[in-house]
Amino acid sequence: MKNEKSLTSMCLVALIVCWPQFVFGMDLRWHSVDCGKHGRYEPDIFPSDSGRTITDARLLEILDEPAFRWDRPLREGAAFRIGTLLNEWNALYSSIKNSKYKDPEGYYRVKHKIGLHLSGAKITKVPAELCQLQKFGRLYLHGCQYLTDVSNLKELTGLEKIEISFANYLTEFPTLAGLTRLRSLTISSCNNLNKVDLSRRNRLTALTILSCPSLTDIPGLENLINVQNITINYCDGIVGLPDLSGLKCLSELAFCSCKGLRNISGLRGLAHLKTLDLSGCIRVHDVSVLGNLTSLRELRLYSCINLKDIPALRRLEALEVLSLQNTPLVEGIDKSLVNAASMNRDHEAVIALLDAIEARRCGRAKE
Repeated sequence: MKNEKSLTSMCLVALIVCWPQFVFGMDLRWHSVDCGKHGRYEPDIFPSDSGRTITDARLLEILDEPAFRWDRPLREGAAFRIGTLLNEWNALYSSIKNSKYKDPEGYYRVKHKIGLHLSGAKITKVPAELCQLQKFGRLYLHGCQYLTDVSNLKELTGLEKIEISFANYLTEFPTLAGLTRLRSLTISSCNNLNKVDLSRRNRLTALTILSCPSLTDIPGLENLINVQNITINYCDGIVGLPDLSGLKCLSELAFCSCKGLRNISGLRGLAHLKTLDLSGCIRVHDVSVLGNLTSLRELRLYSCINLKDIPALRRLEALEVLSLQNTPLVEGIDKSLVNAASMNRDHEAVIALLDAIEARRCGRAKE
């Protein structure tokens, strides 16, 4: 008797959990929407026919980056379900656009371009058919380990943001002249990537390249006239920088733990730069060119273990943060001075540290 009751209870639970699949022939997981800081939004009703509806479109409207996650396997050839993906996407977009949800100001509409997550897809190239997606502006290709060819991205002319990671067979990111609207590019952990061509990317405002140890060539970096933020970290193949004086909009620049980087003379003309981080660049020793960065407020040289003298930094009258921890320049200097200069946002603290470094150097010279 007890076993029969237990079995009956289990059946009831299974029925409650699985009733949407029986009634609508669907899997809610396939249509989940990534909501960033708001969590994941599972639409209440997504029937399998073309008359899809969303009971609450307001949540999608307030999101910074509404995104569609395709959880089913994507493979090339017969098993590659690109047609199904297109149908699902466009039905979702139509449901949001035509939603009857009203607010005091009128009907909600899709204001932001939606992002498509194809993370983990077992594809060797980006499918050109994605250009058929409506309101398509962001593409996420994280963990696409077999990806070798991204040339079809040039067909996705509406793209504003691209993120690629762990594509270990990818060796080159080509020019892609068709991406005239691209604003943000992030490439990370692509071990065999040796070239990122930015020759025609002058509308780019944010560039991030992380942990690409084989990267040696970034043509066009000096032509990103609208870029505001550049982060290139853990790319040991980079040994020098081009002349970046034409990047008038650049305010934040980081080349952290690029262990092959030696020559930073290309930074000489960045008079508008506010933040510079060269932490962990162990081969950098001459930073005299940084004296020209008159707008610089934050300078981080943490663990630049071959750093020599830094008298040029006294010319940086706007400097509020100077991080020199784990460098030979601060050996024997009071740690409170070192920490104050790196944390307090105080120009006087920076000057006090520079004075201590100079006094120590003069003391050694007298000895």
